[in-house]
Amino acid sequence: MVFRDVTRVLMGQLPAEEFVEPYSASFLYLLITMATGYTLRAINQKISPEPVKTYVGIFLATVEMCAYFFEDNFIFKNFGSVALFVAVVVECFIANRTFFGHSENPCHAFTQFLEKQISVTEALIRIGIQFLAGLASYRFARMVWSLDMVPDHRER
Repeated sequence: MVFRDVTRVLMGQLPAEEFVEPYSASFLYLLITMATGYTLRAINQKISPEPVKTYVGIFLATVEMCAYFFEDNFIFKNFGSVALFVAVVVECFIANRTFFGHSENPCHAFTQFLEKQISVTEALIRIGIQFLAGLASYRFARMVWSLDMVPDHRER
């Protein structure tokens, strides 16, 4: 069932008046987010010059992690706290294994500043990038929601 729903959405065979099951929509949203994030981070690791690589990596990690939590609200609403727990554990596992050492947490930059590992300017730049990434994550989520997989996505 999930595979059929995913295929219909990705191949553009889902009519405008029809929706997929909520679990299929959440699975597809998380799959698109993970695949996009991993692909962009891998490209960043290969192509970006060294001074820029860290900033792009921080931006991409923050966009992905924030985008997960937009769907987590939908998961909690439809499936409850146990499903939310499972989703967050999977998201954190993926993040831990694929972020290539970049942090999505502004507290990390602040802690590095307090430990005198980076300057105040560097900390503010990283936190500013993460702020912009948080805004970009909403745009990303809206783009995935535009697939109109479930009524909640259409409303958003």
